[in-house]
Amino acid sequence: MPGRIRAAELRGRVMSADEAVALVRDGMTLGASGFTAVGYPKAFPKALARRVRAGESLGITLITGASVGDELDGELARAGAVRRRYPYQTNASMREAINSGEIKYVDMHLGRVPFCLKNGYFGRLDLAVIEAAAIREEGGIVPTMAVGCSDTLVSCAERVIVEINTCVPESIEGLHDIYTPEPAPNTRPIPLVRPGERIGRDYIPCPPEKIAAVIFSDIPDGNSELSEADGDMQAIAGHLTAFLRAEGAAG
Repeated sequence: MPGRIRAAELRGRVMSADEAVALVRDGMTLGASGFTAVGYPKAFPKALARRVRAGESLGITLITGASVGDELDGELARAGAVRRRYPYQTNASMREAINSGEIKYVDMHLGRVPFCLKNGYFGRLDLAVIEAAAIREEGGIVPTMAVGCSDTLVSCAERVIVEINTCVPESIEGLHDIYTPEPAPNTRPIPLVRPGERIGRDYIPCPPEKIAAVIFSDIPDGNSELSEADGDMQAIAGHLTAFLRAEGAAG
């Protein structure tokens, strides 16, 4: 635990996922990390789905950075725990509930989500649930395999729950470059002019007092199986490798 939770005051806030979901109330708006089925919380939504299946009437608004895995969208949709969903999803159970009218849905552009969060268009964000590899000494959250809009979710949420996934090694720290533009009308151009530059932090800032719970999981990302390469795929790969070789030869 010391390596995963380096902020000593947060070690007392470690609890099970079933204990952490007690923080959720009917009608709350929750933000969750994740982008294209990686880096999303898994133990927490499964526990929340169990709570609803046990007979409690509870419905949330769910906001993510992009599509997420079945442990989040699928579990909550099948349990009937979601009333409204933003901005994009690819889950069959969620899609079925949206198409039947059970879940209100806005298929908005992913890039609009941080803007709308920071400028209050979604209203109050009650909880952010963020998958992490570790928590730094000052409370900074080290993301796992995705960032998406996690930095904005953390800054806008009233409280934060961190789900530390031990499937992801602690050595991932240092990979990310997280830059958060200011809200309108103070937004500035992104100061990135060369591919090798770092303009942000390798963690998401978060005051320790904002973190209400820390839970642990060891559930891997639920990535889709890749199909066997066919002729078209081989042709595309050939074009790409030829292009890269030519660029390398040209310096």
